[in-house]
Amino acid sequence: MLAGLTASAVIIAGALSPGATRANATDLTLAGNTGQSGLMAAPIDSSATELLDLPTPASPDSGAAARVSAAAPQAPSSLASLATPAGEASNLEASGYQPVVAASTYGQAERIVAKLTPKKAKKKLRTLIIRVYSKKKNAVGASLIRKLAKNTDKALRAQTNGKWGLKATQTPWVRVRGGSCTDFSELATQAKRAAARKSGKYRASKYDRVVIYMPTSARCYWAGLAEIGGKTVWLNGDTHALILTHELGHTFGAGHANYLSCSKNRTITSRGKGCKILEYGDLGDLMGAGASTGMMQGVIARATRWTSAKRIVTVRKRNATVTIVPRAATSGKRAIKVSGKKGTYWIEYRTRAKLDTVLTKDLTGVVVTVKYKTRGTGSVAMDMQPQNDYQAVSLPLGASWTSPDGVRLTLRKMNADSATIQIQRRAPRATKPAVQPAPRVVAGDQSAAITVTKGADGGAPIQRWLVTVRPTAGGNTITRTITATASTSRTGYLDGLRNGTSYDVRVQAYNEKGWSAKSAPTRVTPAPVAPQLTVASPADNAVVAATLPITASAKILPISGASIASLDAYLDVPWSDQSGYYGRTGGVGTRSLSLNGAIPLTNMPDGVYTVRIVATDTYGRTSASSRSIRVSGQSPQPVIDAVAPTESGVTVTARVNQAVHRAASVRLWLVSQADGTAVEIAGGSANPQSGQALVWDIDRDAVAAGTYRIVVLAFDQFAYAPNGGAFPYTTAWGVTRAQATVGL
Repeated sequence: MLAGLTASAVIIAGALSPGATRANATDLTLAGNTGQSGLMAAPIDSSATELLDLPTPASPDSGAAARVSAAAPQAPSSLASLATPAGEASNLEASGYQPVVAASTYGQAERIVAKLTPKKAKKKLRTLIIRVYSKKKNAVGASLIRKLAKNTDKALRAQTNGKWGLKATQTPWVRVRGGSCTDFSELATQAKRAAARKSGKYRASKYDRVVIYMPTSARCYWAGLAEIGGKTVWLNGDTHALILTHELGHTFGAGHANYLSCSKNRTITSRGKGCKILEYGDLGDLMGAGASTGMMQGVIARATRWTSAKRIVTVRKRNATVTIVPRAATSGKRAIKVSGKKGTYWIEYRTRAKLDTVLTKDLTGVVVTVKYKTRGTGSVAMDMQPQNDYQAVSLPLGASWTSPDGVRLTLRKMNADSATIQIQRRAPRATKPAVQPAPRVVAGDQSAAITVTKGADGGAPIQRWLVTVRPTAGGNTITRTITATASTSRTGYLDGLRNGTSYDVRVQAYNEKGWSAKSAPTRVTPAPVAPQLTVASPADNAVVAATLPITASAKILPISGASIASLDAYLDVPWSDQSGYYGRTGGVGTRSLSLNGAIPLTNMPDGVYTVRIVATDTYGRTSASSRSIRVSGQSPQPVIDAVAPTESGVTVTARVNQAVHRAASVRLWLVSQADGTAVEIAGGSANPQSGQALVWDIDRDAVAAGTYRIVVLAFDQFAYAPNGGAFPYTTAWGVTRAQATVGL
């Protein structure tokens, strides 16, 4: 035992093994002969007793020798069910809604910790890791223990901003007498004696902390245990840095980071009625449970001196506006402290950065925790979004929250670098929300998209909206709900409406104080909606060869009752009533369809073509997009090699470079620069070979003196000219040219 601490004063806290469940963790006690009968049966967070008369976690069973607390890797399964406010019907499907993000795995967390580059430690915890066994060693070797120590050093330096690090010494495997999961105190005593017998350098008294590492035992539900305010840690075969860092936090006096769950959609009630504390329930905190435990809560970090008073803003004024940085930031104010009548509220901003990269998205945002006005460091995270079943606990942007003892918090601004919170002390009690802005409504096919926006919340976050849809001319009223999230607005889709019928749409907002009055109406008349078409390729005026790539997608908007019937791409061929084609078919129930392929350009000469992409729904409605594309590199290309003067005129030598297609013929025209008169010159060749020299002799006596443009045309074997074509073939396909200027 520690000097200055009697056995009866030591409290043991711990963390569940990654495979354990919340049911295992609730108020587990040690029974039978533990070898430490003097240990006091006391809850870890004995401070969590007074704030607003909230209940504490259940007491240990009578006759238990000591209480072991454990953390679960997933959200509690025992959350209070949420009552449905009167007047609500079934939920609308809401866009942008993300289900709870699965907790990070311990392996992912280890990789994040390993990549950290925190400040160098000012102080190092000299830590002895004693590897013990009674019958059989496990497969964990010295190298894995060194890795555990290295990553724990990084995590500890990140947690304390360089105040503390870890310097570990590990022993060889030492043998102890047999035992069980309940006699860990005796296990520590035996382990320390056995280590000292190995070598004097392994004497536990020389170290700040001692870690008893034993082979994994399936009978022990815990991954780690620690003495609160002591120096001894036990690991049940676990090698995860965040679990060891959690246990080291206990040795500095840290309790667990808990979560408050209240019934009836409440964040908290004035006397704690219907509320319960879930131990370890703040899953985003080091002293909570699971693999997504990042930085330690400000209230705990300050109590353990892991963070300095300079980084805490204490608000004593009646009104104040404070900007804080994310809690993982290495400089700036990381937390706000506001005192109420029975407890102190701590406000922090969690983002996925540095060590807090281990957090899942649902664990981020501005979070409020409460420290009770009693001794100890126990604290609870308040649930600012109780309607989301523990999927998010942060205060939404623009929302207010008012405690029963008159502290009001309003989140004014939030970005990646900071959050700005307005604080009112002695604030009025929260009320029902004010009348909300009229909804924005988009007409659909027998449906409508309804977007609701948060208005003034009366001092308690808005949890849901009730949407009322009534025909303007009178008739049956339809009501649906949209559940609020951290977003400032949400969109839901309502079907079952009649096309051509006018409806008035109103909304009411609900917070824990009740329903607002109805908003002003928004009028909408449902009508058919065509599919939504997106074309990624080809781009307009794209140059292609060999194949024409097609990438497109079509989807039915939720405000349409149809399905996608087909998505087709057509390459129009000017000389035919048929087109190049690539497409897919859908049918009833097909909400989206995509194309990702190509139309082969076989026999397609160079030139400009039109591509049409058409989406058709099961009602026959279409959406279309056209692109102009240029085919290049298919047709042969002429080259003028020489224009040589002779005694009688000039000789033109050219050739044709065959591409994909061969040339049917190569011809030459002489065009007057003076009046544009064009004359075809005899010569050249039909069906020339690639690279074959082609010669034309131009007699100057046959033309008027002047400057002329020589135009050599190569005709693709698949060339097409409308109506037979005529020089200069400006609208032809597969007619390519080379030019030169000559004086005669």
